[in-house]
Amino acid sequence: MNTLEKLKEITADLESDEMMAVDAQGKKYTLEQASKAGVNVTITSSKNSALVSFKNAFGIDLSDNKELNQLNKLLGAVTGGGSATGGKRKRLTDDEKRELIKDWHDNQKKYANKADFSKKNNVSYQSFLQWEKQFGE
Repeated sequence: MNTLEKLKEITADLESDEMMAVDAQGKKYTLEQASKAGVNVTITSSKNSALVSFKNAFGIDLSDNKELNQLNKLLGAVTGGGSATGGKRKRLTDDEKRELIKDWHDNQKKYANKADFSKKNNVSYQSFLQWEKQFGE
């Protein structure tokens, strides 16, 4: 199996997150197949199996944040995208918060609900509710 096929298989397993039977060599079985063949298997989730397969195939432990961050940096460099800057939030001033609340009151019919409005304006729903109490008319 070539590298791309292995990546496709691992990706499919990560996306399915089903329970599966795996023997000591890592071969996958249905419970019926394992029973008929008399093979000892361990029941695991496809997600766990995929993480182990990835580590065995490529030497990278996707459950280790340091290794995962390094892989993300590599992919960002290859694709030209920057790494995500986690933990850096934009702080709105009180005037910006007031303007956001005013915009909500002026355009309520345009949005399905407050959660939709919050999402479209890149603020958390809980923060929006708090600001509405604080700065609402």
